[in-house]
Amino acid sequence: MRCPNCGTEAAEGDRFCPKCGAGLQGGAGSCLKCGSALKPDATYCAQCGMTVPRRGRPVERLSKSFFLGSLVGGWVLGYAMVIGAIFSGSAGASIGLGLFSTLPLVYTAVVFFVLWYKAWESVQDGHVRTSPCRAVGFMFIPFFNLYWLFEAIWGFARDYNRFIVRHRISAPDLSEGLFLAVCILSVVSFCLGWVPFFGYVIVIALLVLIVIVANAVVDGVNRLAESA
Repeated sequence: MRCPNCGTEAAEGDRFCPKCGAGLQGGAGSCLKCGSALKPDATYCAQCGMTVPRRGRPVERLSKSFFLGSLVGGWVLGYAMVIGAIFSGSAGASIGLGLFSTLPLVYTAVVFFVLWYKAWESVQDGHVRTSPCRAVGFMFIPFFNLYWLFEAIWGFARDYNRFIVRHRISAPDLSEGLFLAVCILSVVSFCLGWVPFFGYVIVIALLVLIVIVANAVVDGVNRLAESA
């Protein structure tokens, strides 16, 4: 038996989850907190008052070709222009390429934040740690965002996995370790990205992991859309 709140394995016959204390009595019609039976149209548990998880509006399917193509294409074009600016023999060309290289890089950043907004939007049922606006907005707060990455990125994988358990959705779990690795590499890149060679390796590894995670997010959100 798996806990409908956190996904922890529980022994058969257990009434409550050994990790989070959620009720394990019954199936989709039981309260996550106390295990009491729920009426089909219940909004709150009649015994303990806990809000009954509800899926919001239908989940929007995401285009994998758009999001992955934008991320990869923007990064390749942007960094190619940066390299061209470094090795250009003309001062004018070097300045021009350097300035224009910001355009595709900014574009990829916008696409990344749009993807993350839609990801958090897909799991809003009143039992996740943050809203889409906070998940994206707090990433712009200097230094605080080094902590918030773990809530917005690693936290999404954890909340997504709990979401599919709560709503009995047949979908593979997201790899929480992979999402955690992106957060750790992001912090390392911020602190040591300026170090010659080592910094370049870290940045390249981070970009590859972000693409892999973005692919997993798109697949995960689309599974929710298919299950609606």
